[in-house]
Amino acid sequence: MQTIHLRAAIPQNMGYYQQLGYSILYEARHPGYDRMTYYQMGKNV
Repeated sequence: MQTIHLRAAIPQNMGYYQQLGYSILYEARHPGYDRMTYYQMGKNV
């Protein structure tokens, strides 16, 4: 599986990577933030 991290601050990238076959594996946040800051997405290759 190929994985990428996608910044939540750039939501238009989500649709682009979903069109390439990626799906969200989980949402997470960087240390010190109280809200979600990124997604990990994966694609079987």
